[in-house]
Amino acid sequence: MKKLSQLILWQYSRHNSLPKTLGKCINSLYSIGMAIWLNIISKTPSLVFLFILQLILGASFYIVQNNVGGALLDLEMSGENARKILSHMNEVQIHYHLLATATLDMIYPFAYSGFFAGFSWRMTNFLGFNIKWRALLIVPTLCALLADLCENTVQLIALNGNASYLNLKDIVTPLKYGSFLFALFIVVVLTILALSKKLKKEA
Repeated sequence: MKKLSQLILWQYSRHNSLPKTLGKCINSLYSIGMAIWLNIISKTPSLVFLFILQLILGASFYIVQNNVGGALLDLEMSGENARKILSHMNEVQIHYHLLATATLDMIYPFAYSGFFAGFSWRMTNFLGFNIKWRALLIVPTLCALLADLCENTVQLIALNGNASYLNLKDIVTPLKYGSFLFALFIVVVLTILALSKKLKKEA
């Protein structure tokens, strides 16, 4: 609390305006929080845990598919196709899908986005990127996370009897997959650059 009050007083002395001071403090606290989070998830134990968690959750979706009787709503890019799949599900299948979406599918985005963000943060530090580029390169991962959570929310609403909300999948699902693939591309490129740098050092 002492450090927080000192931060507020310092910002106030610079701007002499309460709204500006609070805005700057919130921005500073957000930046500090993000830096702490990224430093934690970029450590080796965190990356190993998140990678294994991805594999476990990914494998569990195959079990869910068997119980649902076919493709999950997540795999459909359009709301129309998702509604067709939903219309062919019985109550038991809807229950399984609802349970999986509310649990496994809510954890999975945090697992892959945490891994991508942590890995990218670690590699950009190794490669000597400046802080602005390091932050910019995790934006696609954060977009994928938010889009995935939005999609899951839409599907939960639909599975509870409001199928019309699946129209939103026309926007959030392509955004999710597009951001995910872009984030994966960044991870692959950073891995190649890091390996190249390491091999040059050892040569």
